[in-house]
Amino acid sequence: MTIERAPGPEMSLVLKNARAGARERGLPVLNASFGTEPSVIFVNAQVGLDEALDVAKAMNAPFLSIDATEFSFEDSVSEMSEENETAALEPEVKDFKKYDGELDGVYVRWVAAGESFLYMATPEWSDRIDELQGRQEERDRENRSRDVAARWARRRELAEEIEALPAVRGIGTRGRKALATRLAGGLLKGEDDPELVLGAVRDAVELASVNAIGAYAEIESDLRVVARHLIETDAWQNAWRTPDRIAAAKAFLLITTNGYAPTAALSEQLRGVAEDEARLKPKKPQRHIPLGTNP
Repeated sequence: MTIERAPGPEMSLVLKNARAGARERGLPVLNASFGTEPSVIFVNAQVGLDEALDVAKAMNAPFLSIDATEFSFEDSVSEMSEENETAALEPEVKDFKKYDGELDGVYVRWVAAGESFLYMATPEWSDRIDELQGRQEERDRENRSRDVAARWARRRELAEEIEALPAVRGIGTRGRKALATRLAGGLLKGEDDPELVLGAVRDAVELASVNAIGAYAEIESDLRVVARHLIETDAWQNAWRTPDRIAAAKAFLLITTNGYAPTAALSEQLRGVAEDEARLKPKKPQRHIPLGTNP
């Protein structure tokens, strides 16, 4: 299912603003390759570009790497393997030709405090292209009989590997597909073709959603027990402000569910329940020391 979102700025403008924003904040821009997956991801549907650049500035990032990818209409059509089936979708396929050569993604990366950060922006129309390609893949797969068992086994294996990535589990529903697509490249084998990868990404996104629902159904069924465990942690006991306690609750939920991102509402709810449990917890009796004695 495609999540509807309001049209955002063109990616060329996002790219221009990213470079200008880096220059205004005194952040050098360098071409760089990163050997590890990002540990923190900002998605344009949730976080603005200026907010992400402010984070990089506040963390004294030594440099930024700003990349962009272009949409190729020819490459997109070539992924739809069966010519007769492509003809059935020809009106929709032709509609996307107007985007040929346009940017379909802007990526800003930096490293600070030992962690790798990524800001990613994708246009609304790319979601519709993914949906069209997905429908075409389903049609193609129905007519394919050769090596079906082996392909399905590999697709499942790859989907599980993608779903197991902490970044994919921790990002939440919005932006998960784009991130999974980007990170899948590091998991591919020589025989993996674009069609298999596209299906594995969709399976991974669905698997992550199902697993997260199951994990949080169990959490919500006995939230007070979870809260009692939370208030025993150092993170909670060292948190005094409400935002810090919400952050402690979110981090505890991530650990408890093996990395699946909680909703902001559930983190807030757990914080409230934990505060109630902390007030009800019996306090240790004070130790009285007679005057004139050494403790």
